[in-house]
Amino acid sequence: MSQSRQDQTSVHKFVFVLTLENNVSIAEFSECSGLSIERDTKPYSEGGVNDFTHAFPGRLKHANIELKRGVTTDSKALWKWFDAGRFDLKVTRRDISIKLLDVAGNTVRQWDVRGAFPVKIKAPTLNSANSEAAVEQLELAHRGIQLVY
Repeated sequence: MSQSRQDQTSVHKFVFVLTLENNVSIAEFSECSGLSIERDTKPYSEGGVNDFTHAFPGRLKHANIELKRGVTTDSKALWKWFDAGRFDLKVTRRDISIKLLDVAGNTVRQWDVRGAFPVKIKAPTLNSANSEAAVEQLELAHRGIQLVY
């Protein structure tokens, strides 16, 4: 177990790990939000039916995923990914996984995310006492999520 994982698990009960297509872990975060899917509905009012309006299923909407308070395993990987497309707007979409690990480092849940790309990256307040490469917040847009287990 890496030193950063030991430090985090002594403080946090769970940790979220961000992995790329090839199952390479590039960062660990203590918070994750936005793992949600919402279905639009199309209302239809039927003539003669006055006590309700029909709702028909529509398209799915995916919220942006926000990962907070992270430590990177490769200090430049996330920044390079974000920087791709700076001038030509050709962002690099990647299939990623977000894994929820317990204190022992076992995967408790895994979400696979299709076609993700970073839309916001924020560095933390810097502290000279800490030498780890940190990310305060990473926000990802994507094409869909799937709960693996």
